[in-house]
Amino acid sequence: MLYRLRAQEAEVALDFAAAEADWKNYAANATDRYSAQIELADFYHRQIRPQDEIAALTAAAAAKDDPLQPATAQQGWHAFERMGCRGGAGSPSGIGCRTGLPRVGCALPQGKRPRGAG
Repeated sequence: MLYRLRAQEAEVALDFAAAEADWKNYAANATDRYSAQIELADFYHRQIRPQDEIAALTAAAAAKDDPLQPATAQQGWHAFERMGCRGGAGSPSGIGCRTGLPRVGCALPQGKRPRGAG
């Protein structure tokens, strides 16, 4: 918890190197690894560092989930959803940049269908 507070204070002070170090320490030592990795991904999003954000989201998606819950209710699913929408809502194809599937929560242009849809 202390690392999280220090990271937030470092961001306010515009000391981004210290903030990144503290966010990484927080992610490595937190009891809730999923939430900590999501907060690290949020930091990278604020810093406009998409590759690092995707790496943090991938680590968050690796967190243990309850296998008895539907996929859409699992934490890892939400991390993958966020990765799929990284292409931006303004993308003309409406297709996720890495999966080839429609981006969840992003509308397809009128009359367009995702690849492979009948």
